[in-house]
Amino acid sequence: NNQQLQWKDSAGAVKDVLWVDSNNDVIYKAVLAKDHIFKDSAGNEIMRITDEGSTGKVGIGETNPDNTLHVYNNDTSVSSPGIMIEQDGTGDAITTYLLTGAQRWVAGIDNSDSNKFKIASTIDLDSDARLTIQASDGAVGIGTTSPSGKLTIADAGGDSSTGLRFTNAGGTLYGSSFLIPVGTGATDGFYVQAQREDAPLYLGTATYPQTA
Repeated sequence: NNQQLQWKDSAGAVKDVLWVDSNNDVIYKAVLAKDHIFKDSAGNEIMRITDEGSTGKVGIGETNPDNTLHVYNNDTSVSSPGIMIEQDGTGDAITTYLLTGAQRWVAGIDNSDSNKFKIASTIDLDSDARLTIQASDGAVGIGTTSPSGKLTIADAGGDSSTGLRFTNAGGTLYGSSFLIPVGTGATDGFYVQAQREDAPLYLGTATYPQTA
């Protein structure tokens, strides 16, 4: 019994319907399975919503979108964004990536932490940030949100098997591969562990062996 606005062809057949339902939602329905096309004043297509049955695809600047959202530009601009996420309040400018029931990642600008860019493995940027780039100097932190150098790697549960690791294609410490571990105690010191055939080579100080 909701009031409707209908578009009909010359024979009187209904082609499109617009109405407000009992939940006060505005519903637009194409009676025929056709794409919804939006054009500018010059008649150029600027956006299209395709009819994919139970789902649809949106093309902006693209007449045949390949994905749920397909944005296409064909110009010489290097400054105007294809997609912009803007925050004008106190919240974060953020995007979310989710595998249903499995894993969520978020990325964006943390408004409450000096506008740092963060990638986090949870629902927000304030928790479990895995990578941080400081807006002030471009310093990168892995495992820390306050890098003290151009690259800072932190591992709260670090031991002699973690840290900065360089390996061969198979992921093992052989040949020219080496590991700079993260010590767990005040006397652990600094050392570089390389691999010579199947025997480790240590170059370091404090409690670690110093053999050649």
